Amino acid sequence: MRFFQNLSVGRKLAASASMAILMLTMLVVLVSLELGGAAEQRSAADQAVAAQRAALDTSVQALNAGLQMRDALAAQTTDALGPLGTAAEAGAKALAEQLATLQAMPGAARVRVQLDAAGSGLAEMTGATQEAVALRAQLLEARDRRLYPMMADYDQAFEAVGANMEFDVAAEQREESRQRLMTFHGAVNDVRIATQRFLATGDDAQARRVRRAAAQQRVHLRALVSAARGGMEQDMRRLQVAADGVGQAAEDVLKAAEQLQALRRDKADPARERLLAALGGAVQALAAAAQQQQAAAGGGHLGGQRGAVGRCRRGAGAGAVRLAHRARHRHAAAPAGRGGRRHRRRQGA
Repeated sequence: MRFFQNLSVGRKLAASASMAILMLTMLVVLVSLELGGAAEQRSAADQAVAAQRAALDTSVQALNAGLQMRDALAAQTTDALGPLGTAAEAGAKALAEQLATLQAMPGAARVRVQLDAAGSGLAEMTGATQEAVALRAQLLEARDRRLYPMMADYDQAFEAVGANMEFDVAAEQREESRQRLMTFHGAVNDVRIATQRFLATGDDAQARRVRRAAAQQRVHLRALVSAARGGMEQDMRRLQVAADGVGQAAEDVLKAAEQLQALRRDKADPARERLLAALGGAVQALAAAAQQQQAAAGGGHLGGQRGAVGRCRRGAGAGAVRLAHRARHRHAAAPAGRGGRRHRRRQGA
């Protein structure tokens, strides 16, 4: 400190200017560092927002994939099922690609667990969709190409048997045979009606009704066949083939429908729910992260600017104070020295 006081005025000014320049240089470096940190925070916030938007888009795609599967399972013809099944598979594939893109995004690293769970659910849902479409095709094939044609054949065979009963059945057995025929016909009608109701409602009681009626129709049919004579035997064999075909086709329809229900209940719907739940958790986590990153980026940027401005002001103010203090000191010292010399001269005179 004494060394600095013993310096000349010019050297003091040079030293003060050098200190001010050094301080300003340090401030510039600090401001650059703080602005660089703010830029990194802003980049992280942008990545988090982009990941959140991608997760939302993936959730929407997952919902669309579920709707496509529903449309495929509601198809009423095999011709309509083909394009719908293809669209459902294409939707699942597009969803898998979008999920893979989301997993590769830098901002999605914080939700890796949720995205892995979503990928597992998607794989299960895709497999369930393929199985469901195949089962739906089996159901439509059994219903449209076997059950319905067999129903038409049965109606024709039943009319033939009823018309020939007056001629080919003995009079003492005619009334009993007619009652058995109508009971048998009622059982077949129960199979037809209960099958349609089961397809419409999925009620297990209707499935049990179908199987019970099919068993009854077989019992009554054996009695009718044993009582047939003459030309009625050919009509009864035709009726038997048609009734057995109706019962077997109805059973195949029930099996396909029950397998389809079990697949949706035990595999497809749980997998879709896990997928949507995982994506929903990822969206919420990414939304919270985006808000935090945005708040940090905004606060850091403003804080850096305000801190830099404050330090610049304080540094400039301190430098100005020092320079002004030295200038006042020099100004005050010069008159005092001249006045002192004049006073000494007067005293000497």
